[in-house]
Amino acid sequence: MQRTVDALVEWSKVNHMNVNSKKTKEMVLGPLSKESTTPLFMTGNLVQQVTQYKLLGVTINAALMLTLFRFAK
Repeated sequence: MQRTVDALVEWSKVNHMNVNSKKTKEMVLGPLSKESTTPLFMTGNLVQQVTQYKLLGVTINAALMLTLFRFAK
């Protein structure tokens, strides 16, 4: 997996883009989420491993359960 992260960083440099390593998160999905994994590093920073992530009102967790944001009535 580290080689894939390194390739992403290299690709972004070639294409004049930056990946913000401090905002990058790692989530292991499905049954593998219960196993210990090797930490990932991006541009010298440890990539934070999370069990759930919320983006634009949608929360996804490692068990692939989705929670949608709902406005109060």
